Amino acid sequence: MSEGGTILRTADPADLDAFLQLELACHEAPWSREMYLTELSRTGGVRIAAQEDDGEVVGGILGAHVGDWHLMNVLVAPARRGRGIG
Repeated sequence: MSEGGTILRTADPADLDAFLQLELACHEAPWSREMYLTELSRTGGVRIAAQEDDGEVVGGILGAHVGDWHLMNVLVAPARRGRGIG
């Protein structure tokens, strides 16, 4: 899926550093590196990265199925908010 030069793709452990940078910009109580690594490595979950044409990851969504579906985390770069990324 693409919207204005931004694609949505499956996130993976290679996105860890980008997600951690977004986490620090988005949340007052950030997740740890270990928490992200667990979610990005989870099978059967939802892991989406919003990536610009230049390769910059500007957003992400993590979800897990544990009995029911749970939205685990949503990240949108502050400069990209209000533009339809998340």
